[in-house]
Amino acid sequence: MSSSGSPAPSRRKTLLSLGVLALLTGIVVFIFREHWAEISAALAQLSLGQVALVLALGITYPLLEGVASWLIVRSRLPGFTLRHGIDNAWMGTFGNVICLGAGAVPMQTYYLHRCGLGLGPGVGLMTLQYVFHKAAVLVYATVLLLWNRQWFTAHAT
Repeated sequence: MSSSGSPAPSRRKTLLSLGVLALLTGIVVFIFREHWAEISAALAQLSLGQVALVLALGITYPLLEGVASWLIVRSRLPGFTLRHGIDNAWMGTFGNVICLGAGAVPMQTYYLHRCGLGLGPGVGLMTLQYVFHKAAVLVYATVLLLWNRQWFTAHAT
């Protein structure tokens, strides 16, 4: 497991990270270059409060994933801290972005391996977390669907 006093990233790694970020930003700009007017118009319709809510939800989601990761993994890796759980969740988010949705479990398993957990248990725990996550999404979606159906039925008159 990595120690809390790990050395700061080198200047070269920092520059490489910034270069990758710039490249990914350039790719996104290139892909959506013909739709900036639509995107700008849609964003202009949002209030500052709505933008703040979206940003807060965007940050909260990986934090909750990190808590789930921490709760699941610490049973097999006692030194696994909440910070490691949050890092693991961000690793999954990064894996999903760069692999178009298929990279969370492999990236998180690699992270757990670097923290000292074997690959087999790591894959098992991250698959378990994935199943819990999808089950929770199904429950929320079902509740939301039923709630919307009730609301539309009540207001269809």
